[in-house]
Amino acid sequence: MRSDWCIYGLIGYVEYGYYDSFNVPLESVSSSVSVHGYVAHVKSTLRYRNPRNQPLQVYFRTPKDESSALYHVEAKIQDRNIVAKCLEVKKAAKIYEDALRAGKTALLVREEPKVTDIFNLALGNLPPESSCEVTLSLVCELRVATDGGVEFRLPTVLNPRYQPASCAGPVAPVGLDLSAVAVAQTPYTMDVRATVSGALDIACILSHHRHSDAISVTIHDDYKKASIKQDGGYTSDHEWGFVVHYNNPYQPQAIIETGDVTATGLMMDQVLMINMFPQLPEASYSRFNEIIFVVDRSGSMHGHNMQSARAVLLLFLKSLPPGCRFNIVSFGSTHSFLFKEGSRTYSEATLAMACELHASMKANMGGTEVLAPLKAIYSQPVDPSFSRHVLLLTDGDVWNTDEVTELAARHASSTRVFTVGIGEGASTALVKGLARAGRGRAELVTATDRMQTKVMGLVASMLQASVRGVTVSCEFDAPSRLSLVPSEPPVIFGGQHLVTYARMPPGAQLKSITLKGTVDGDEWQCSVTERQMVTVHDERLTLHRLAARASILDLCLKNKADARKTVVELSCASGVLSRHTAFVAVDQQVGETDEQRAAHPKEAQPCGGMHGEGYMKARLVACVPVRFPMVGGGPPRSSSPSRFESQRAIEMEMCEKVLVDDATNEVDKFCPSGTPKENIYCQIIAQQKFDGSWLADDIASILQTAAGDLLQGDAQPANLMTALVVVLLQEYFSDRAAEWGLLVIKAKNFLKQSPAVDINELLKAAKHRLDALRSKYPHHVAFV
Repeated sequence: MRSDWCIYGLIGYVEYGYYDSFNVPLESVSSSVSVHGYVAHVKSTLRYRNPRNQPLQVYFRTPKDESSALYHVEAKIQDRNIVAKCLEVKKAAKIYEDALRAGKTALLVREEPKVTDIFNLALGNLPPESSCEVTLSLVCELRVATDGGVEFRLPTVLNPRYQPASCAGPVAPVGLDLSAVAVAQTPYTMDVRATVSGALDIACILSHHRHSDAISVTIHDDYKKASIKQDGGYTSDHEWGFVVHYNNPYQPQAIIETGDVTATGLMMDQVLMINMFPQLPEASYSRFNEIIFVVDRSGSMHGHNMQSARAVLLLFLKSLPPGCRFNIVSFGSTHSFLFKEGSRTYSEATLAMACELHASMKANMGGTEVLAPLKAIYSQPVDPSFSRHVLLLTDGDVWNTDEVTELAARHASSTRVFTVGIGEGASTALVKGLARAGRGRAELVTATDRMQTKVMGLVASMLQASVRGVTVSCEFDAPSRLSLVPSEPPVIFGGQHLVTYARMPPGAQLKSITLKGTVDGDEWQCSVTERQMVTVHDERLTLHRLAARASILDLCLKNKADARKTVVELSCASGVLSRHTAFVAVDQQVGETDEQRAAHPKEAQPCGGMHGEGYMKARLVACVPVRFPMVGGGPPRSSSPSRFESQRAIEMEMCEKVLVDDATNEVDKFCPSGTPKENIYCQIIAQQKFDGSWLADDIASILQTAAGDLLQGDAQPANLMTALVVVLLQEYFSDRAAEWGLLVIKAKNFLKQSPAVDINELLKAAKHRLDALRSKYPHHVAFV
């Protein structure tokens, strides 16, 4: 890829009869992060220097999580501070343009028009041979993951965004490598410090990239506080972050933040952040579901991403309950359905067809046209007897996210959408925004994560019976009121961290808050009591800004006629950036002469023509791998670093090697390229039959023992073998429970079909047989 197309952070423009663009060197980065429970506050200062002898207009583009609230931006040029104010976007743009024409230094920050996870900063008239510091402040919510960790990431990677041919925009250079991850070419210093505090005891804190990004952690004696700092070099090819593990993260709580008495509306009221961990009965898993698995097979998914998607697809197929309906959609520049006429009932025959597709699946379908396959899915009628769910796996590098999310929102009443963003820099505007619009859940997965764990958590959420008729009830010390923000009740998924916001008048004393609904006709509720509430006084109004951001995203998604006016009012009042507002500031103290004024380009177009294979009818916008160097340091590596060096990545690649033999529809014996125990685990999953059972010959082959060692007692062979595998998974693969949980439910349902079987007694007999096998083979890898 041509190096002159690599744009990093801050770009300068100078006029020489044409517009010349170049990198303004980054000298240092300083970031402070404070995590309090499930909320993070970030303040980052980036120091750049104009090495030229004339003033510049500089342009800064960076990613952020789409749900985070950017509420403060300022620039320091030499000894002058310019602090931005949030205004309606057209008004802000006019102030900025007028200031530039007057030769003044001005600052303008706004969201990218079509996406919510990128914002642009324009700084006019950066003096020659001077330094500039850009300071950003934002807040974001953190959620408890499937494994119990609370993860924080600094967004540093902005991948190329694919744009369909129907959308106008600049085009990409010939030969652009969509999968490229650029590394800063000049060394710069980095200082990232973080603190963690709250009511929960801290068990440990780990680096997000434990194999490459060392961190120094100090946990205080009371286990309520910790300090973190970056330790060693870092390259900007991945996101920097850490994971906090609390001793008991699944405690419901409500944090009440007092408001600003001088403000009005939301900012004056008290705001609640309600954290719940609702549980649903295991019996609520239903076969009356239609699940459509949508797999991104575009060129940018090649390599590890495609391997991961295939490994997950196999686990997904083995976990489906008999009697449900399913389909598989592959997409790139075009799309195709496994079952062209629509979803089919899950059976032995349809499973074999799906496994055949799995065996041949490659990332060879060109661009990333995600809108067309979704339209095709929605055009198919919904069976009223089944709840329809879409599970999308993608690297998220698309530009027309507005169209995609608006489509999902229009069909949310009939089809829920769940998303998985794969790889570094996946668009949170697409991955999280699409799931929010489709009233589902989203997961982001990188090479350090075990994708099976996260995706199977989504599948479990799909197969659960829905909590219907959700209402909120409150108890106060004195009569008062409470309103949800946004106003629509949240979607509830059993076993998942539920975060919702609410507001109540100043001085109101809340005693309890309860969510109520029905599951399969039975009453259900989840509560937070007074002893689980805490009141905080935060001058930064962190929760108010997060609630404002949640409301802004909801209003923009609904796209009602009066939504724009409401968004502008809320955005300006809270100081939280939105698509209809911008930050603007003008340095009134300094006016430059004509000779010192920076050139004002009509439009920044750093992309050229593209005619590569598979993209003749498509365009790329932001078509270079722009890296937001919020964190980074140390000299560049001599070659592009591998993103897939972790043990988890090796395990993922290994699982993908479980393929289907076309002639027999049997799963081939696992290729022993990873740990032997991992081989056994993957083969066990691959050998489960569509009805949930396992056969003695298959398990004997996997464990490399005789079938007679396994089949002892009076139980039917299929029943005993299925019970034995259930015990084996529970006893020796307990760390993968989130992955095999649905397979075990499926297996127990198989056992229940035999009326004479006492499942508890059968499981005891299976455990006795397994213990005997362990005594006979104490060093067998399965029992280590």
